[in-house]
Amino acid sequence: MKKPKTSQLLMKQAPCIPVNSRFPIEEYYDRAERLMRQAMIYRASMDHFNLFVIQARFSSLLLDTIPKHQEFKHKPANRERYKKLNEPLCRAISELESLTKTLDQGGDQGKKEKEKVGRGAARAGEPVAKREDTGGAAGASGAGGVLPLDDLCIRGE
Repeated sequence: MKKPKTSQLLMKQAPCIPVNSRFPIEEYYDRAERLMRQAMIYRASMDHFNLFVIQARFSSLLLDTIPKHQEFKHKPANRERYKKLNEPLCRAISELESLTKTLDQGGDQGKKEKEKVGRGAARAGEPVAKREDTGGAAGASGAGGVLPLDDLCIRGE
């Protein structure tokens, strides 16, 4: 039996957000902007696992969810806000392709990256266990949907 790739396992952590038109479309745009900020944090800390999940969520939100919202077609202001997020979306897709190659190169490379992230937190004076419980620096921001590192453990290795 073939072992699933790391990127495939991580994609399961980024399910498509269903559209609920009772919520204003602005909330979906706000969430997309929070995901962009979260991605910057993970990129700076070289946390490829969480960065992949966040970029997948961001892309899904902009490509699948927002265009299906009933307010999307009716308000021109929504189109303008969507266009502003188009450039970050292109970067996110490009980054996802790059991360897919990096993460799928082999389990050893992915494990080394995760250990590197853990050692970085320990060097900064923050215990790794604490970082896993709180979701790292991102957990303090209060952004919903932040994944702690232990949620990304790949089972069966």
